[in-house]
Amino acid sequence: MNKMSIKWAGALLLCAVPMAVHAQFGGIGKLKSGLGLGGSESSGESVDTEAFLGNAVRSTKNVMISAVALNYALGLKQDKAGAQAEIASISGMQDIKEIGATKTTFASNLSAIADNEHLADDVRARYEKGSAAEKKMLSLAVGNLAIGVARNLVLAKQAPEAVKSVGSNPMLVKRVGQLKLAGELVGMQAKGLSGIATKLPALLSAVKINAPAAPETTEPQAIVL
Repeated sequence: MNKMSIKWAGALLLCAVPMAVHAQFGGIGKLKSGLGLGGSESSGESVDTEAFLGNAVRSTKNVMISAVALNYALGLKQDKAGAQAEIASISGMQDIKEIGATKTTFASNLSAIADNEHLADDVRARYEKGSAAEKKMLSLAVGNLAIGVARNLVLAKQAPEAVKSVGSNPMLVKRVGQLKLAGELVGMQAKGLSGIATKLPALLSAVKINAPAAPETTEPQAIVL
């Protein structure tokens, strides 16, 4: 396992640690920095709630689509048209409430891959047998998932402060439900992604790609089944 792979595995393991533990030992930002993923954390850091909500929507949609694509590629979803429709529906979602309405399906899709102990082997086998188009789809799904992991770490760091900001700004009261929902979705992803902690390096190797050099700023690419 190379140095970058170790960092990614460690980053995913961080997702499983409760927020209270992160806070007690200096926060996710410092742990990220120790993993070489960049970023730092200052106590009481101000969070732009609108930016937080927008980023939560974009990041969650990316992880949702990656999960659907991997479920389909591994035969967990047999209906191609149905999987394509699911991705199209996710792509068209505009706010956190729309995403929240489908969180049960999202959780199921995510756990289906996270709980698979042979995920990397299954992806490798599918990749090696696949056509050029199928190999590209698998590479994009795994690469986009890696991007989602890095962004989820950032959002997990920001979520408590974003919700707390409502108390100091009455204008944000109307956003409290959305902020709490965003925090819930971020936490759900952290729990699900932790199941892939030891698998991500092997997953990246299986589809013959490297972890994104700057995952927090790299834009995920569109996936076509």
